[in-house]
Amino acid sequence: MTKQVCILGLLLSCFCVVGNADSIERKGRGLRDIVAEKCPGDNVYIGAATGIGQTNGPIGKILKQEFSYLTPENDFKQHLIHPQPGKWNWKNADAWVKFAKENKQVIRIHGPISPQCSRWANDDSRTAKELETNLKEYMTAMCKRYNSHHKTVRWLDVVNETVSNSGKWMMPLAGTDKWENPWPKIGFEKDIPPQFTALKDGVPLYIIQAFEIANKEAPNIKLVINQHGNLDEKVWAKIKDLVLYLRWRGLRVDGIGWQGHVKYMHDKNWSTDGKNLKYLSGLIAWAHKNKLEFHVTENNIHDKVTEPDKPEEYAQVIGNILKTVLAHRDTGVVTWNLWGINDRPHYNQKELVIRSLWDKNNVPNKSYYRVQEILEDLPYDNLTAGNDVKVSTNSVCRGEKCFAGENVIDGNLQNKGHGSEFPSWGPDKREDLWLKIEFAEKVTVDRVDLLIRADFPHDSYWHTAKLEFSDGSSQLIKIEKTAAMQTFTFDKRQSRWVKFTDLVQEKPLGWCGFTEVIVWGYGN
Repeated sequence: MTKQVCILGLLLSCFCVVGNADSIERKGRGLRDIVAEKCPGDNVYIGAATGIGQTNGPIGKILKQEFSYLTPENDFKQHLIHPQPGKWNWKNADAWVKFAKENKQVIRIHGPISPQCSRWANDDSRTAKELETNLKEYMTAMCKRYNSHHKTVRWLDVVNETVSNSGKWMMPLAGTDKWENPWPKIGFEKDIPPQFTALKDGVPLYIIQAFEIANKEAPNIKLVINQHGNLDEKVWAKIKDLVLYLRWRGLRVDGIGWQGHVKYMHDKNWSTDGKNLKYLSGLIAWAHKNKLEFHVTENNIHDKVTEPDKPEEYAQVIGNILKTVLAHRDTGVVTWNLWGINDRPHYNQKELVIRSLWDKNNVPNKSYYRVQEILEDLPYDNLTAGNDVKVSTNSVCRGEKCFAGENVIDGNLQNKGHGSEFPSWGPDKREDLWLKIEFAEKVTVDRVDLLIRADFPHDSYWHTAKLEFSDGSSQLIKIEKTAAMQTFTFDKRQSRWVKFTDLVQEKPLGWCGFTEVIVWGYGN
């Protein structure tokens, strides 16, 4: 199984330091030590984000001890480095690179062209030419300054928060005291090829310009699009088409990021079989299918101040997101970054509290120990990616190879068509069908991902099925009519095989197929 890169990150604010000067208070091992043992070499990084002022004293000691990857919170942003014409300040940014080198860490520059910009940029009187000049000066200078440090500076957020929750571009607003994006004043590219259907309203020129500069001046640094908000298709359809459009223009895009601020007071649907985690899993699968890294960049939980602390629920949410991310580490790069280490008031919404891995007294809480437990449980693997997996079935349509059972573990995720270029398990139209995936030895399983063939309306689909296991247990699953990857989780069990039976569809029977099946768990 090919190992890929997985990155975990934490934004720090406080931490208890006890014992000798270099120790911290916790039970069990630190995250950096766990990952070093479980994922030796350079395939896994864990990290933290904070301000440069906290790199001295207790927080600095924690950064060195716990993390191998750093995300400076604000010190690379436009409002600090180049807030207006003639003003430059590299002090904090340079200090981060020095600190990371000394401690054998790598950096993701969180310095995107985004709403997090200076009051000068947000001023209503700013012209398109002034903004374009500032953008080009800032992005060019930053890329040139740090490209030669690519062994330390690994990633760069090129743009951030480009799309609003409505699915439209973030735009300028009147005044300088609102959350707004002044950069679209520069203009829009309106001549968009018709295949990019989510970009009918054009593409802001600042995005194209920022990537053109980063491509030219930072060829050694990986380039990321970061995005806030919910896991909503109207938002991510635009991001997906933006990536594909930039590549169509010949520009390199290496990854996409989802901030991951969970608005728990509005949305508690973060169970392992809920819509949010299913969408997240499908989004990561899309990214990897398109040769993109996937980054969870600012994960934390927002709740109402008036709500009681719910440590068990928060731990489950954080753990479920982390496990969903880690489950894709064998198909491409994934990262996970937690924004804020302790429980504290929201910085500008006083009715909200941010829940994180440490309580208000800076003591590790259940969420911290859930993260620790998940890391200690690594490796959590795609069990169907091994060479000793066998697939059998009682039916293959016309005996043709493109419909054979083994196609469900070939790694080909193309499922929106039919013919030899869309291999799948395609059985005859009958009601006694089964598909069995067998391992060389007994394994521990707790999740199955399923990608059905989705050439609708040519294809039909099974509405329900039963998963059977060699220990005699079974699990009913409900299958949706979707081209996206579907995730089914269940209690851990040991089994030599997983078998799909009792496949049910509407009558008259139509043609159904499975494109890919991924069984997740632990080898024994």
